[in-house]
This record gives sequence, C-alpha cells and structure tokens, in this order.
Amino acid sequence: MRRFVILNILAACCALSGVAEAIEIKNFKSGLACPDASSDSATNPKHICLEVTTVHITGQGRCSYDGIKRPCTWFGFEFDYSGATANDVLSCVVATNEAVNYGTPDSADARALKSYEYELPLEDKNGHIFNPQYAILQYLSENTAIMDEKTVCSVDDQQVIQFEFRFVYPVLIE
Repeated sequence: MRRFVILNILAACCALSGVAEAIEIKNFKSGLACPDASSDSATNPKHICLEVTTVHITGQGRCSYDGIKRPCTWFGFEFDYSGATANDVLSCVVATNEAVNYGTPDSADARALKSYEYELPLEDKNGHIFNPQYAILQYLSENTAIMDEKTVCSVDDQQVIQFEFRFVYPVLIE
C-alpha cells in the first residue's frame, strides 16, 4: 500500500543565492503541529506544540489531499532566522526508507518516491518560518507500518538544519 505525505510548502521555485555563513538559526522545533488555543478546528495548525521524533499517525486532524478531505496527522518544523540576504532560499531534501506519494491540498504526485526536494524563501533579513506538513491516515501491513524520514536543509549549499521523524501508522488487522 502506498503512503501519502503532504508537504504544505510555503513557496517554491526560487533561485538560490546569498551567503549561508551569515544565516543564524535559533529556536528550532520539530514535532506535532497544533492550532492555536483560540482555533476551533484541526485543519489549520499554527505552531509546533509538542517536540517529538516519533509521530503516530492517528487521523485526528483534517486535511485536503488532492482535492479530497481526509483524516490526517499534522507535524512539521519551525524556527527563527537572522542574517538572510535578498533571494536566500532554504532548500530541503527529504529521504525516506519507504516510497511516498507527495502532494499538496490540490494535487498529488502519482510517483512514489524515496527522496523529495522543496524550497522555502527567507523573505526578510530576520524572520520566522513555520512549515506545517501532514500524513494521511492509512492502515498498513505490519512490515510497512513504520517509516523513517530524514530532512536536511541548506542555504547556498551550506547545511543549516537536519532533523528526523519516525512515522508509526496503524496496522491493518486482517
């Protein structure tokens, strides 16, 4: 069975430039993403609320994948940065031990991939990035229910962030 993971990317297709040595990352968090306390839905997370490396896919969130609303689990990362220059871009490479169908709320990639790249622009000299992502709830066989993922992000080919997740999907009982 294929896995579906969504990267809700803030922006893409930007040119790389700038000096990575000048960029400083602070207050990095990765883990479960949650809405603000004032929010009444599980569809629009605002921050990382629980720093974890193991994410249990429970389906308690609500997400749109390829135009269809589905149960999901929200996760992601956030950080503050300083020292960016015009046109700096955070370029991230995600590598997994299982093939994944990546997509957006409006479209899906039919190819199952073990590696995926995306970019986030650093729009100001100093700022905050919150990148919510989600995995669609699926029931998988016992031998495919755990997926490991490693993300490495760079600016101008200089690594600035690295983090890992282990996703645990519910097991299909036959």
